[in-house]
Amino acid sequence: MTLPVHGAVRLGAYGPALRRLITGAKYEGRSEVLALLGEELARSVLREPWGTTVDAVIPVPSSWSRRVSRPLHLPSELAHVLSRRLHRPVMRLLERVGHPRPQTGLTITARRNNVRGTFRLARGVTIEGSSLLVVDDVMTSRATVFECARVLRRAGAESVYAATVAKTEPPRALPFIGMPS
Repeated sequence: MTLPVHGAVRLGAYGPALRRLITGAKYEGRSEVLALLGEELARSVLREPWGTTVDAVIPVPSSWSRRVSRPLHLPSELAHVLSRRLHRPVMRLLERVGHPRPQTGLTITARRNNVRGTFRLARGVTIEGSSLLVVDDVMTSRATVFECARVLRRAGAESVYAATVAKTEPPRALPFIGMPS
């Protein structure tokens, strides 16, 4: 399988510290936290060989109900910080269509099936040969970012990269510690 994303960065694992920062920005409208996360994410992008080659920054779109229920749309706000630091425009190339059910509690396969077909390219947009950076707040199964990238690649984007604040880590088994010999 060919991955739709050519490279990705994240600030860290979705553990207690990043979870508090993300929820503070997302649900409490803490713009100072948002600025900090955006600046750190921009530094991470700029350390990558592709960091200065992207043509535009693309926030993952959210549903209408989420936009009105939260003080900040984190992917859009992060995209604007990245745009300023990368000197690239924010482009709203993607639109959310349909009403997928919430991803919480779904298996990876169910998440991929749930988001399939929920994004489309905005009307009148041409992206042939472009290099794009998709921005989201948390990457869990990669389903959302991959679906956005798939739509962009099918529409002609040459390369798609991703930047997220956090990535959930799969649970790890603790190592077995045997009895001393």
